Formats: sequence, C-alpha cells, structure tokens
Amino acid sequence: MIDTVIKADRIYSVQEIADVLTVSPQTVKRWLRDGQLSGALIADRTGWRVVGADVIAFWLARSNRAQPLNR
Repeated sequence: MIDTVIKADRIYSVQEIADVLTVSPQTVKRWLRDGQLSGALIADRTGWRVVGADVIAFWLARSNRAQPLNR
C-alpha cells in the first residue's frame, strides 16, 4: 500500500514522488500543474513540494477510479 512507502507528514520533491509511483517527473509535474495533485511551487527555483498526505490521497483516488464496478 502507498502509505507504507509515503509518510503522510513528510514533504516530497517531484523526483521522490516519481520514483515511488514509477512515473516520470514530467508526469508528476503535469498532475501538479493540472491540479490533480496538490502541491506548492517554491519561488526560489527549488521546484514543487508535496505533502505526503496529498500524495496518498491522490494515489488512493486514482486507484479507486481504476477499479472495475462489480455489478
């Protein structure tokens, strides 16, 4: 489960998120720019930073959408 790898109270960089979710950093940046993933763009060129709880919520929401409906 994602919450065993991502700690809710920690701050993550784009690269760290990309590594954990096995996607490219460009994909993570697109999610951030599109507002799919909440984060803060740091003004001093540090880049995006994301709270772990937001990464967990984002990933769980995506996982729930991907599940087929049992009817």
